[in-house]
Amino acid sequence: GTSCPSLDAPVITNISGASKVITFDAVEGAENYKVDIYRGNFAVYTQADVTNGDTIDFAPYVESDYTVYLTAEAEGLQPAVSEGYTWHLAASGADLPLSEVCSKEVSAADGGVYLTVETDAEGRIVFTLSGENNPVWRGGGLQVDMLTVYGDKLQNYFDKKGEDGTSGYAAGTTVFTLVPRSDIRVHYGDVIYYKGNVEWTVVVDEQTKNPWAGNYEFTYVYGTKCTASLPRLDTPVISNITGEGVISFSAVENADSYKVFVYDADEELVTEQAVTVGGSIEKGESVLDGFTYTVYLQALAAEGSTEYRDSQLSEPYTWKPGTGTGVGIVFTAEAVVNVYTIDGTLLMSGARMQDIQATLAPQGTQIYILKDKNGKSGKLLVK
Repeated sequence: GTSCPSLDAPVITNISGASKVITFDAVEGAENYKVDIYRGNFAVYTQADVTNGDTIDFAPYVESDYTVYLTAEAEGLQPAVSEGYTWHLAASGADLPLSEVCSKEVSAADGGVYLTVETDAEGRIVFTLSGENNPVWRGGGLQVDMLTVYGDKLQNYFDKKGEDGTSGYAAGTTVFTLVPRSDIRVHYGDVIYYKGNVEWTVVVDEQTKNPWAGNYEFTYVYGTKCTASLPRLDTPVISNITGEGVISFSAVENADSYKVFVYDADEELVTEQAVTVGGSIEKGESVLDGFTYTVYLQALAAEGSTEYRDSQLSEPYTWKPGTGTGVGIVFTAEAVVNVYTIDGTLLMSGARMQDIQATLAPQGTQIYILKDKNGKSGKLLVK
């Protein structure tokens, strides 16, 4: 028979970096659209019934480049797929869920056999057997070649190690691990699927048994654990960014360092860089005076910290380099100061730093003097 005619391929015109709004050229005759997102050859997300101006509800746990395809569909017509659109996304900062494989029953016999799957601090996937009669792995343990990530074999990216770190199977032990290779392309949040055999040995009433379970099935999210994650650092608050890029914010307790993310008017990430309290955002070639940018701040835990995780991103701060407010000496957002004109006239008494910029409407170039109750002072420049 003859094939159905095809729709024209849609064209993605933009996907914003921060709000994740997609815009595209509509196709005549299309009844609906769907989005498919790839990272490399991994199909990591699909969203159906997408309309022009919709938000793409995709929040990765790891920063990466993604390729987005838009498919136009209509009954009685061949669907058509757009060219790939490259979309760079920062990590969402969202918490990973708990592992779905925590003491998951493999067998109810012989006092019970249970499987736990977690990711350790080095990114290794740890498979642990437990039960009343202390079962241990036998033979291949799991059929590692049956573990897949988005349809690809997981063993393409991990090596199997025994409990002592040596290569090979883990017979006679309760634990074996999959160790990521240096070219790992599997990210936290990726979904791993297993359907295959589980083999173990258990001793019951001095009798050694070697049972196995066929077609045992589970889904595991890479990076997840069976206990709650470390607490996050408090979210920082940006109180001011001067036209020259000096950034003011209160230090976060237990934070080791800070990072800013700067997005342009199209919500594309133009720079991310380390900053300090009272330090400056380096404009470089990507940040231009007179243009408006949105800035987010994140407090970072010390590398390898066992007490805290990085904070969530701050609320967005609108910054227009080369204009606006400048502070000659840094006060915290909660600081209370008096504001004077350059000739010493008191304008504001007991004002909070975070309220001053909104109160002092720019009227040409003005310089103000700030003083707190401890005698610390600074200049405020409004352009």
